[in-house]
Amino acid sequence: TNYRDRIYVAGSGATDGATTRNGSPIRVSFSVAGDASDWTGQATDFFDVEDDRGEQITGLKELSDNLLIFKTNSMFSYNEITLQQRLFDIGAYNQRVIQRIDKLLYTFCPQGVFVTDGNTAKKISEPIEEFLKNFHPVYDTDLGRVVLNCFAGKWKQKYYLYLDVTETDGTLRQDLCLVYDTIRKNWTVYDNFENFTHLGSLNGFHT
Repeated sequence: TNYRDRIYVAGSGATDGATTRNGSPIRVSFSVAGDASDWTGQATDFFDVEDDRGEQITGLKELSDNLLIFKTNSMFSYNEITLQQRLFDIGAYNQRVIQRIDKLLYTFCPQGVFVTDGNTAKKISEPIEEFLKNFHPVYDTDLGRVVLNCFAGKWKQKYYLYLDVTETDGTLRQDLCLVYDTIRKNWTVYDNFENFTHLGSLNGFHT
């Protein structure tokens, strides 16, 4: 993630990260100022983000000149001077569910879908609770860190949330795309979009 004049990355979870690759899953490392290819300060250019649950970092986003650091159930802000926990019990399943629309961030976590300005958050997923309550995250098999079966995208002030599979009223629902209109404040549900792997937009096109 690009923040001010540095690139910031979250540790991969490698066991040797404390001394070589800064791989600790609670660690944020950053490049030399003004040079995204220079990581010669890796032995000192990092900080750890600790919380009561001991969760791993799941996402990084810049908003309002702050670096926001997400865990599954919390969010922190960093401004190159201070690190502060801003949200409790609200975070992100992974990097891809966090989407910026205008001056706000939208995110999906175990408590639902939320919109945040980096200081406070509002839940917006009550109308689609039936689809979220039985969603079970599937983690990568290497480190058990990244949730693989949900992601999001944005287009024309709409937040698109994809769920690989969930259950409603005892029936499996597969390939769901839940769309939140940030202008009208309503949800639309689509299903049976097979083999979705990514949602993204560029210059007015959506894929």
